[in-house]
Amino acid sequence: MGFFDFFKKEKPAIKHASFDELDSIILKKKQEIRINELKVIEYIKNRVSLLLNEFDKEIISINNVNLNDKKDDEKFKLIVRGNLDRYADHLINLRYNLAKMQFDDMDDIKKIDSAFQDFEKKSFMNFEKATFLIGKEIGEVVDSIKRFFTDIKKITGDNKEIIDDLKAIGRTNKIIYEIKGFEQIKINLVSDADNIRNNINNLMEEIGILRANMEDIAISRKYNEWLIKKKEFDAKKDKLKLEISELREKIDFKELARIYHSNEKQMGIIKEYRENFHQAFEKDDGERILSIIDKDKEEIKEIIDKIIKTRKGITEYDAGADAVLERENKIREIEDKIRELTNEKLKIEKKIQKTEEKIKDAKSILKQETIHLNLELV
Repeated sequence: MGFFDFFKKEKPAIKHASFDELDSIILKKKQEIRINELKVIEYIKNRVSLLLNEFDKEIISINNVNLNDKKDDEKFKLIVRGNLDRYADHLINLRYNLAKMQFDDMDDIKKIDSAFQDFEKKSFMNFEKATFLIGKEIGEVVDSIKRFFTDIKKITGDNKEIIDDLKAIGRTNKIIYEIKGFEQIKINLVSDADNIRNNINNLMEEIGILRANMEDIAISRKYNEWLIKKKEFDAKKDKLKLEISELREKIDFKELARIYHSNEKQMGIIKEYRENFHQAFEKDDGERILSIIDKDKEEIKEIIDKIIKTRKGITEYDAGADAVLERENKIREIEDKIRELTNEKLKIEKKIQKTEEKIKDAKSILKQETIHLNLELV
């Protein structure tokens, strides 16, 4: 059995797993993969070490190249020597970069490719010019690099399953993280919806208590006495309105305007009373309009005095608040709040539904990913 065959293994049977089991199963699988991955990494380290030893010999060989035996133009040989030395310098830098590399996982193999690409880019022109006269020494470097990459390609190709499994684990863990995030969002949304539902129930109970209290108040003696008092109060208010309307009808605004049309101040009073009689009267108890009236002045004054007396009676009379109406208003406020909370709850329930769809979609993708790890999500 060859070295590379050591890492090969038979494909395991499909294992069934629930979502809650995935974390522990994947962790265990990652640990198993890690054992084989470390073996591959160890081989790569040894293979890099072998390459470095070859480079040491080849650098010495390049530096020892003697161009004096070449029957070429001296200027041309100087150009070749200069490019050969620069190629050796690039090779020394490559060796240094490879020697200091740390290999912690198979993804670090990419650093080898990067180092050689940099070497090829920087040394290409020197390589081309140096090989006009020198072939063997540089050819040995090329052969070492070819053998190295052949071995690296074989070990990574033979253990492609490790790389694929690690990538699948990375994708799987990312999806699991997303699902757990969605599930936490759902938990928070459900909690918010439950709190709103409890608030609505509490408010419904409060309405029930208020309505029961209203019924008790409505049949009470005290409330019936209040209704009688309230009726008297409303009658006085109606009387006041009637008296003010009577006063307005008594005043001939057209005649007053004819008399005082040239007097700006008096016309201002007439205009104010004509446009909003109640408001103007409340401002001065009718004193200003009375001061410019001659016709039926005594009769109008008696009406004004009667209005003031009626209004004073209303001001001193306090029927108090309607206990039933107060509770009806409170119920309407609570019902508005319930409607507001219900709308909020519906919005949250839609968010819960969308989150559940995201979880379902993510689990569907997860199911496809776990197949790559020989796991069937149930």
